[in-house]
Amino acid sequence: MGVLSYNISEDGRRKLAKSLGFVHWACILPSFLCLILALFIQIAIEDKISFIEDYNGAVLPGFLVFTGFYGFVVHVISGKVIYTCRIVEKRDKWGPYLRLVVIATLIVFLVEFTAGIMCFIHIGALEDGFDSGIKKAIAAYKDDATTKEQVDTLQMEYRCCGSNSFHDWLSVSWVHPDYLEDESR
Repeated sequence: MGVLSYNISEDGRRKLAKSLGFVHWACILPSFLCLILALFIQIAIEDKISFIEDYNGAVLPGFLVFTGFYGFVVHVISGKVIYTCRIVEKRDKWGPYLRLVVIATLIVFLVEFTAGIMCFIHIGALEDGFDSGIKKAIAAYKDDATTKEQVDTLQMEYRCCGSNSFHDWLSVSWVHPDYLEDESR
């Protein structure tokens, strides 16, 4: 198996190293966005986690935090290594780290790709868990004051009724018997 050989002038090496160093530093932004996304998801589902059935709300934000920090560290170090390799006198010292930079960068892209897939998978899991959790809360509405308050607050905040529509309320008895008039009195 042959390896493609290409000769680059010293000026071309400097420009390539400088450009790739800046690209790695620019890639810090997506890593930072992963951290912000993790914070947003955690805050968004934190007060509604009681309505979500069979869902671990720490998995996705935790993985996004790991992805963001790992990407941030790798891109900062990789940018430094590549940018420093543009200088001929320092290339012998920093050059051996270039293989590690390529491997670490490939791992970052793999982890970020996995995080993207996890986000899409968790959308479905959240929808299903929220649907069954709201239906369970509707069923417990008349007997549990805390659940009643949480459901009322959720519906007022989002101006919604039930999980899918108001029809969810028609399948359960949601009025407590103490509030009904007894005609036999």
